[in-house]
Amino acid sequence: MPVVIAPTGGNGLLWPHGDRALAEAAVEFGIPMAQSTVSMMRIEHVACVPGLRHWFQLYAFGGEYVYQRLIEEALSAGSEVLVVATDGSVSGNREWERRNYGKLNRLTLGSKFNILFHPDWLFRNLILPGIPNFENLKPFVKEPKNPDLFGMALWLQSNGPRTTWDAIKKMRSLWPRKLVIKGLLRIDEVLKAKDAGVDGVVLSNHGGRQFEPTISPLEILYDVRRAVGDNFTILIDSGFRRGSDIVVALALGANAVMVGRAPLYGLAAGGKRGVVTALEILRTELDRTLMLLGVPAARDLSVDALVWQPADQKRPSGTKLS
Repeated sequence: MPVVIAPTGGNGLLWPHGDRALAEAAVEFGIPMAQSTVSMMRIEHVACVPGLRHWFQLYAFGGEYVYQRLIEEALSAGSEVLVVATDGSVSGNREWERRNYGKLNRLTLGSKFNILFHPDWLFRNLILPGIPNFENLKPFVKEPKNPDLFGMALWLQSNGPRTTWDAIKKMRSLWPRKLVIKGLLRIDEVLKAKDAGVDGVVLSNHGGRQFEPTISPLEILYDVRRAVGDNFTILIDSGFRRGSDIVVALALGANAVMVGRAPLYGLAAGGKRGVVTALEILRTELDRTLMLLGVPAARDLSVDALVWQPADQKRPSGTKLS
């Protein structure tokens, strides 16, 4: 299945040891799982899942010392791919969060009251295991002594440099395995990434959570593939909810699709079993779509499977794609 479980943070709030549950489900499907810097388990505690193809997604929080240490830990843990995220150097203006937060990282009284209506979640995720935290970042925070859950990540985020091409070259020199840059949405930057010696990119708008007016990565996928050629890895995420969505991306030139929310919905509903169910739904939909297209395997997909007109072929104004 040409799918990767996307790097997501805060999974311990959905299910105890949620990152490990995602990893164990990935093993059942033979697909990679990318663990985020802001996951709630240490890198080595997830990468050790038997049979897991472990990827590590790096946020360059806190400066060069921090990301060097995290790269060393990922190498030691046996991660096969380093995914460098460029779309999280600052937090987006997530206005919808104000419905639940009165102040930064402080729930409103209504949100706190709402928690009381979910006693199963409260006891399973917070009381019995204790409040989870960003375990990979804790060693780098000296003050405050007992940082709150998200304040710690925000502190590191605000005390680190922006990711630059020089930083990418430095990471490339530190990482001897596959390296992928995540968060690019411009053809010229994808070409720069290729020239910088990376092994692939993830076209991503961070699931639409960072910058409201940005394009969908699907809009430039076809043109990016034509620009870089066939021998360069292109992954894509942001908004993929069905197996048929995955087929569209593969037909436009993606090597694989990263899925985040679908596995997390499953995780919140039933832990590892829920993630397996979510992935099974995606695989069934993907297989059904291929069969209805008359395509024997995902690797045989091409743009011919779609009703599509390349961007460089102008059409009369006022007409629509049929």
